[in-house]
Amino acid sequence: MNFSNQLKTLASAVALLAGSQAAHAITPWQANDANASNYGTPDYVIYTSGGAAQDLAYQQVVLDALSVPGSVDIFQDISATSTSNGSRFTSFYFIGASTLTDAALRGKKILLEKRSLGAAGYGVVPILAHLPLDHLDIFHTATSKLQATWTNTTQSLVVNGVSGVSVPFHAASITTANASTFLTSTQSHGGFAGVDTAALLAQGSSNYPDPVKEVSTNATTAGWTYALTPDNLSAVNRISTGGLVYGIGVTLDFYKVLQAAQIATGDLPATVTVGAYDQASLPSISRNFLASILSGNITDWSNVKLNVGGTTKSLTDASIRTAAGVSAPTSTKVAVGLRNTGAAIGAVAYAKILNYPYVDQAATPAALVPNTSAAESSAAPLVKGPTGASATQDLLLDWQGGTNNSGLNNVSGAKYWGIAVNSADRNNTVTTAGTGGKNWRYVKIDGYAPTIENVAAGNYPYWAEGEIIVDPSVGTSHEQSLFTDFGNHLGSVAVASVVNAAVIQPWGSTGIFATTATDSGAIDVPYVTTHPIVGLTHLGSDGYTHLGIVPYAYDNGNGNTIELQ
Repeated sequence: MNFSNQLKTLASAVALLAGSQAAHAITPWQANDANASNYGTPDYVIYTSGGAAQDLAYQQVVLDALSVPGSVDIFQDISATSTSNGSRFTSFYFIGASTLTDAALRGKKILLEKRSLGAAGYGVVPILAHLPLDHLDIFHTATSKLQATWTNTTQSLVVNGVSGVSVPFHAASITTANASTFLTSTQSHGGFAGVDTAALLAQGSSNYPDPVKEVSTNATTAGWTYALTPDNLSAVNRISTGGLVYGIGVTLDFYKVLQAAQIATGDLPATVTVGAYDQASLPSISRNFLASILSGNITDWSNVKLNVGGTTKSLTDASIRTAAGVSAPTSTKVAVGLRNTGAAIGAVAYAKILNYPYVDQAATPAALVPNTSAAESSAAPLVKGPTGASATQDLLLDWQGGTNNSGLNNVSGAKYWGIAVNSADRNNTVTTAGTGGKNWRYVKIDGYAPTIENVAAGNYPYWAEGEIIVDPSVGTSHEQSLFTDFGNHLGSVAVASVVNAAVIQPWGSTGIFATTATDSGAIDVPYVTTHPIVGLTHLGSDGYTHLGIVPYAYDNGNGNTIELQ
């Protein structure tokens, strides 16, 4: 498929429609108007589940490649434990693009739902075990089909590289009490993971998923099994995608403290302004230091020492805080955001930073602290496991502001210097001067920011390829074919360049990328932001990627050039 030509065509169409997308979008309530034959019940309904790390890329692929420009309406849940809509469920209702692989989907009304609740593990275990799950069905009841049921807004997004495109969004609060209005219990057609799915089936490890509570029942998912192994993946279709960059986030105050400390030690130039957020100003932590944090072996930030002109100081020293312009936290105990079991973001961090569980006797991820005020008061370090990328952001914001929107910061008003694993494409409205955005920031690892360029050069370690699995027993071949389109687009240079345009960070280009194992394109030296292809892969001899493999250069026939930096 010629993705470049496809995108040029779509981009031209979007350019003409920019600012007026809503006029062409489709919604359930339009089933009652004069266009009922065009907008009514969807022709195809496809339910998916899995990791939140790819949610922004997932949405962008729908907007850029799967839909007719201007036909997308986005429906999301509002959760009491998240500041981000869609943290658990998002549905896309759109007209299938003329470029879809299966002609039966072209021009048809498609309802595509993504459940992020439960993270990547819910893109694996329920698929293999054929478990019904809560899914958002906007056509589920007469009430869910009413416009008045939803809070209806628009958002200005980048679509096919065009800024300022108005896309309709609809949100509703979904609780156990009203779940029957919005949620249906059914099997997912397929699952998404920001890592190879075999990595999440390591029995007895922190990577094997635990069940979460279903919204409809307020009870953990029925029928959950711990008996699955990578051998069970032979029953599904596996589709490799391109890579995804992950990142280390810290609370805003801690970001400034790290900057002030590294300016004092000379590791950052004295010309750096505390709070600045360009690539040269980002503070850095070493992989070994990060390993000590993730494994729970540093309990208090006062244990971290600095050599300031021959004088030993603690990271919590008042002079460092003064230089950073921040107040002392409630406690200087280390606050760490890992992830729930079965999360790709966590699995990749543990593999790349701790070598867990791939090296015998490797340090294990720190044990999570129960969600009670008493447990949190006494624990050091304070280790939490948010259940999604948005939930991780909420946790960092709670630690920064003394709030408890995440439900994970239960000591009233408590503020901590926190650090957490996450995808690298979040919070991208911060300026290079450090203004705007949410009150948390990314940092470097071993001196390198989480950019695709640094991944391509072999300098940034925290990344992995993703995978889609499709249950051949669920749905029709037409519905299943949409996963092939997803795989092609998530692993395509042309699509990745457009997707990443919507998530540019002040410190560089991040997001998804093709590898020479998924795309036939040539490597650029020097790296070209608009041509995101990496010449490294975790591909094994079995044709699938494996997180435990050290990335190596892969020759796709156009050479396997690696830029030495």
